Amino acid sequence: MPFLPLEVVPKLHWVGVMDYDLRVFDIIMTTPFGTSYNSFLLQTAKGNVLFETCKENFAAECLERIEHVIGKEGKIDYIVLNHTEPDHSGSLVHILAKYPEATVIATPAALNNVKYIGHIKEDTKTLSAPKIKTLDLGDIHLKFIIQPFLHWPDTMMTVIEELKVLVTCDVFGGHCADDRVFNDKMMDRIADMDEAYKHYFDCIFGPFKPYVLKGINLIETQMGFPVEELKAVCCSHGPVLRTNIKENIERYRQWAQPQVLKNKVVIAYGSAYGYTKHMAEKI
Repeated sequence: MPFLPLEVVPKLHWVGVMDYDLRVFDIIMTTPFGTSYNSFLLQTAKGNVLFETCKENFAAECLERIEHVIGKEGKIDYIVLNHTEPDHSGSLVHILAKYPEATVIATPAALNNVKYIGHIKEDTKTLSAPKIKTLDLGDIHLKFIIQPFLHWPDTMMTVIEELKVLVTCDVFGGHCADDRVFNDKMMDRIADMDEAYKHYFDCIFGPFKPYVLKGINLIETQMGFPVEELKAVCCSHGPVLRTNIKENIERYRQWAQPQVLKNKVVIAYGSAYGYTKHMAEKI
């Protein structure tokens, strides 16, 4: 474990991992600054909650950080999966091997996914987030905001109400690894972060702009308190936002605005024998 877990706010720790050497993500997306796989551990009166896991080959490091927070005899009571791509759920099988009593909370699409790509056991306890809507943990309450296609059909966000923290999945993230973890500690890398945020948005959320706008609206109407009161935005990749939160949300709103194309339309085609080319030119 290169460095210890870090406190996001009281009761909530970052227990993720850094992938400094990653240079290509999802086959085509360049990552010149590496990335992080952010996991978060919440300690409450009624148990410990892990948000997200990480890429499978980093499972041991993530587990070390978890143990450092809760101790060797500690346990994980709930695992909240906001999304199930392998960079989010790849370590789930290893987390459950160590903490088999944990209940996995996710959308129905996500729970279906992890049966196959997460390799969870038949007897693993699960809860459907849309069905329960909230989770009472005594001193802390979680609220699940379901928003498909940000950017998979399985995605959701989670509000940690009393802490005024939003766990956003991929939204508002960026591929930028730094062991300081928080954007308020990385002000010497503003240019890198800005480049990473825009490239990430274009590659990941560019095809889903209407859902981005819908997601921002859900944050503003369902979170339960104003955006200005957020203490942290815990995204799945890159710096955790503890400053300039509203500015980052507004940037997403601006980038997601529909663009009206005038005068020209691109008609792309591939033609092995020339017939499709002929049709495209006629169109």
